[in-house]
Formats: sequence, structure tokens, C-alpha cells
Amino acid sequence: MSDAPKPTLAFFGATGGSVAACLSLSLKAGYTCTALARTPEKLQNLLLATSIPASTLSEKLTIIPGDARSLPDIKATLAPANGPAASTIISGLGTPPPTSGLHFLRDLAAADWTICTTTMQAILTALNELALPKPPLLVLMSTTGISAGPRDIPLLCWPLYHYMLAKPHVDKKAMETMAGEAVGKGEKSVEGGVVIVKPSLLTDGVELGTSVVRVGVEAKPAVGYTISRRDVGRWIFEEIVEKGGRKWVGEKVSITY
Repeated sequence: MSDAPKPTLAFFGATGGSVAACLSLSLKAGYTCTALARTPEKLQNLLLATSIPASTLSEKLTIIPGDARSLPDIKATLAPANGPAASTIISGLGTPPPTSGLHFLRDLAAADWTICTTTMQAILTALNELALPKPPLLVLMSTTGISAGPRDIPLLCWPLYHYMLAKPHVDKKAMETMAGEAVGKGEKSVEGGVVIVKPSLLTDGVELGTSVVRVGVEAKPAVGYTISRRDVGRWIFEEIVEKGGRKWVGEKVSITY
């Protein structure tokens, strides 16, 4: 058994289902975590609802109040004043789909269709400026349906992905491109490696366990209809946090049932 210290984790989008699930599992396993949250109380209550003791939150979690589009807030999350710098970054930000009914137009008007690219630029800039002694592993949550390789969604999902979800997917694709360009340029921000996780259509279903999760890469994707946010969080925890994620560095990893 290795005596190496556990990685320290920084989370963006931690009030979202998949990243929240990964954060909860990481805290329960004793990892030191930092999370950026616009409303810290919302994140605390969400985690307490997953049976994490308040003492664990106090000892293992630093919540940075702020905005993921703010460079100072990103820096404070990656290198907090009262704790170690992040060795793994997990970002799952995205624009949620509009609600149906009376609030549909309101949600459309309020949506930030560039949240992924704006945050990605801030993270890359922060890492270049911080110049951490050990560049962290960068894990980005994207989506299937935007691959440059073989088709990674069922044909029946094509209209949904390329019409109803087209606008947020432009943002996800641009985020992937930015990460790839940073790798191509050899920027210090990505010297720790990049893993892009691409789940199929996300649901709020129960956790089935990673034994039923199928995994592929861009050249040979796993094609399926849906996957629970809880199982996405579990997969990231097991494969990236617990196992270190080196197997997946440089890959665009599709996961589905």
C-alpha cells in the first residue's frame, strides 16, 4: 500500500448533481477539498443531506464564496490561503436546460451560454499565473454528441442533441477546444494533464454502481442513452480521485449505461 498523501481536490460546479456526488464521496473518504460556490449555504445543506457530519465539513472542506467567472475567486479556490493547493481540479459547470411551462422564456433569457468557456479561460489563466510547483490534473465534464470522432449517441437522440441542446453544446465544444489548444501549446496550466469526461444524457435516477457503467474513448466511444448523475460522480471519484486518473489523461472518456 502506498504511503503517498491523498490528493487535494478543487471543485467547480459543486452544487450540480455529478460534481456534488463526487465531492460528497471524496469528503466521506477523508480527502481535503475546496469548492467555489456562489451560495455557500446551499452547498453546505446539500452535503449535510448526504449524511456527511458537520465536523467533516469543518475539517475537510473549504468553501470559497464567489463566481466561477472571476479570476480572483478561481485563484482562491485553487490555492486557498488556509490550505494546500489543489492537485486535482474537477469542473462540472454548465448551463442547465430551461424549465418548461411559464418560466421557459425567463430561463432562456437568464441563461449564461458561455459559462463553460468563460470558466475554462479563468482556470487556465489562474494556473498559468499561480505557477504551482506541481501542476494539477484538470478534469472537465463535457457531453456526448459533440465528438469529432465516431458517433457517440444513438441515432434516436440526434434531434435532441443537435436542435434542443445545440446552444449549450456549442459552449461545451468550445471548452474542449480551449483545453486541447492549451495542451498543444504546452502551457504550464495543463502540464498536470487533462481528462475530459463525456457522460450521455444525465438523469436524476438512483445510483446503480459503476459495474454497470460502460466506458469508451473518442476513437471507440461507449454509445448509450442515459446515465445517472450519481453514477457519473461515482465514476469520477473511483477512477480519477481514488485511482489517480493517469489512465485517462489525454482522453475524451464517454460513459453511459
